[in-house]
Amino acid sequence: SGDIHTWALSGAIEIYKNLFIGGTLNIISGEFNSNYDYYEDDILRIYDNVQTDPTISTTKGFQSFYLNSLMNWDINGWDLKLGLLYQINKIARVGATIQFPKTFTVKEKYSVDGSSTFKSGVVYLPEPGDYESIVEYDILTPFVLSAGTSVNYMGFLLSGEFSLTDYSQSEFKNPRNIAQRDIADMNKDIKNTLGTALNYNVGLEYTIPNLGLRVRGGYFTQKSAYKNDPSDFNKNFLTGGAGFLVDETVSVDLTYLHGWWNDYTENYGFNLSRVKQKISVDKLMLSFSYRF
Repeated sequence: SGDIHTWALSGAIEIYKNLFIGGTLNIISGEFNSNYDYYEDDILRIYDNVQTDPTISTTKGFQSFYLNSLMNWDINGWDLKLGLLYQINKIARVGATIQFPKTFTVKEKYSVDGSSTFKSGVVYLPEPGDYESIVEYDILTPFVLSAGTSVNYMGFLLSGEFSLTDYSQSEFKNPRNIAQRDIADMNKDIKNTLGTALNYNVGLEYTIPNLGLRVRGGYFTQKSAYKNDPSDFNKNFLTGGAGFLVDETVSVDLTYLHGWWNDYTENYGFNLSRVKQKISVDKLMLSFSYRF
């Protein structure tokens, strides 16, 4: 559970006929809370006669394992985006934006508890305090470069956009209560495992004459940030919807979105206990705007 709040300050100006520049400054705050439970039970009695730790006799006959992790984030940050737009008569527009690195400060509280139970009745528990931390650090996200165009002809509006992100430029900075070596190792992992993603969006809208009703459809993809992920780990989305403009001031928009991709989660450790997932999402969004 959690929430993100954003205060946005935006402005734009026409510096030459049909040529506009603009920018947006976002101030961000929020929190995130996670309470994660994980269980393993030997329901097939595979480990009845197995001593899981050869040096400890009481670990024979594993029965169950329980893991609980609690995490709380307090988040503050900001980001800046600048853009350029050129209008070609009243038929087409071309534009480009640069999203400067976002800076987030995260205050994190984290704790892990768990237990292992064996046939002998022995229960192993972690030592109190061994898996608890209160830390603070900054996250710096990469630049995002985008370019797009739209064409308006005979009631049809066709649009497309490409964006380029080099996720390997992400970075942890300014650690508090974290060893500098640990931060350096995490940043090294980012460089080795993350790569560059080229995402694209395409959309088509048609305005029904005399009704002020606009019907829309679109497709966009978000490529996985990991270098070695196969293409089925990319997120794909189809959208459809309609919008209605009342007296050129009030607009009502309804959108349906369907997305699908493959993923996996780590239950503990790395590649020790992994759950593969086929994910699909469906969302219905309703928005209102007032123009003055």
